[in-house]
Amino acid sequence: MTLTPGIDISHWQGKIDWPRVQAAGKIFAFIKATESTTFVDPEFANNWQQAKQAGLVRGAYHFFRPLADPARQADLFLRTVTLEGGDLPPVLDLEISNNLRASTIISKVEIWVKRIEEQTGKKAIIYSSPSFLNTYFQIPAGGPPLWARDHMLWIAHWTAAGVQQPTLPRGWSTWVFWQYSSHGRVDGIRAEVDLNWFNGSVEQLYALVGKDSQTQPYFVQEGDTLVSISEHFGIELRSLVEANPNLIRPGMLLTIPKPPSGSRIAPAKGIAIYIVQPGDTLSAIAERFDTTVERLALDNKVTDPARIVAGQRLVIL
Repeated sequence: MTLTPGIDISHWQGKIDWPRVQAAGKIFAFIKATESTTFVDPEFANNWQQAKQAGLVRGAYHFFRPLADPARQADLFLRTVTLEGGDLPPVLDLEISNNLRASTIISKVEIWVKRIEEQTGKKAIIYSSPSFLNTYFQIPAGGPPLWARDHMLWIAHWTAAGVQQPTLPRGWSTWVFWQYSSHGRVDGIRAEVDLNWFNGSVEQLYALVGKDSQTQPYFVQEGDTLVSISEHFGIELRSLVEANPNLIRPGMLLTIPKPPSGSRIAPAKGIAIYIVQPGDTLSAIAERFDTTVERLALDNKVTDPARIVAGQRLVIL
């Protein structure tokens, strides 16, 4: 199983240094936008803009209040969030019931997601925990309502280290995002932060949001310059700068535009980026990519081959 690391945040995380978050290896971020019918997260505008500038795939979420009018809640989200190409679909955060019956919550949620889909053309991602969905989002026949099964599931299931799969609620066969911890520490964020996995590779995440057709990911290495990277991939320096307007630093994720047809510069071959998965060892990765532990350690400046961590980026040459 290949997993891709990300975070979710709100104003409770304070001011965020997004380039440092990106350099820490986080590929995507869900950002709180709105709640109920009037609340807009005071940090949303800054976080929304700066996350994209730093190169993260971004998504916006709405915290749902069951007692508030669902259509007005959807309209607040739509007024607040402007989705662009490369963004994740809208997210509905389901956490509280206000002691309403499951049938009532389901009908209200359906109003919200249908209104979002009508206006954006995108099916919302549903965020919740197994216990909430099992209790407040089940139809009498069992499982979620039929219409909900077309929506991606972001499951909140905090687990002990080493657990490689979340518990799924009844009637759900798969998950797309998994919030596995609420006590993460990430460079660039002073407070604790929720940690997440995407159920797939970086390339699959890019494909999900429509970013993969004209770009590829590359993590900046020690000694890299924009000139050397542009020559490495056979593209014009100007195209690289336009795709990545910020200063580069080691660990930063760059998007590499495809070279123009007929380019005289031959792009480098045989380079790959691999995100370390839970349970991986350097020897297993070396065997998978037909290389050696020594080469991997040298290329990635790994001082102790016995110590690699999930989410760590490795360059495979």
